[in-house]
Amino acid sequence: MIIYRDKVNIVVPKVDSNGNQIKDDYGKPVTEKILTKAHVRYNIQNIYNANGEEYTSVTQVYIPISDVVSNIDLNARIEHITPKNTKVLGQVKKHEYGQDITGKPHFIKGYM
Repeated sequence: MIIYRDKVNIVVPKVDSNGNQIKDDYGKPVTEKILTKAHVRYNIQNIYNANGEEYTSVTQVYIPISDVVSNIDLNARIEHITPKNTKVLGQVKKHEYGQDITGKPHFIKGYM
């Protein structure tokens, strides 16, 4: 069981009713910040993405699945406050879905 004691801001692109990303006049995606509860874990771990590129992850963020945060992908950014009260903004390099005992997705684990 994961205890969600931390709060994070998830910066995700806005989408329209058809599921397409909304872009500004310059072609950049329009983003929004979503405040949600989370569990932040600090440890160093080497991860590999789908292309075989290696990254060093120093933070893992566990976010409960809801309708608001269901569109987290590799372009999402997560802002959290460290124990030393500094804000850190990191990009999700890899994400996984965690399941409960019935097989239903329960949380999203993002590696930053």
